[in-house]
Amino acid sequence: MKKYSLLTVFLLLICNASVCGQTGRILFVDTTLIEKTNLQRIHHSPVYYSGNPVLKADKKWELNINGDPYAAPFSGGVWYDEEEYKFKMWYSAGGGKLLGLVTCYAESSDGKVWIKPELDVVPGTNIVDT
Repeated sequence: MKKYSLLTVFLLLICNASVCGQTGRILFVDTTLIEKTNLQRIHHSPVYYSGNPVLKADKKWELNINGDPYAAPFSGGVWYDEEEYKFKMWYSAGGGKLLGLVTCYAESSDGKVWIKPELDVVPGTNIVDT
């Protein structure tokens, strides 16, 4: 029996593999489909990433009106762009506001190191919506 790690199975899903006659992305929530293949479920223990948090409020526009840092992804705000081969994140930030937040954009090639490119919505920042 072949053994596949969860990452391999995930990559199979992303690559639109055909499993059990089903083509397209398949979520292996239970073992129903796995039992019909030569796959074997393998569980791995998570390893703490010492670089956490990967998103840090390190720009002046990410502070609220009191100077407190605030930067947090929202609405499933991290996506992988298969055409550009990078992760893209939309996140809420303080925006120097008393109430409400601004939306900012960051991108990463590995999901750990995030670049906050200067955009033209609010010149000199990575703010995409105020």
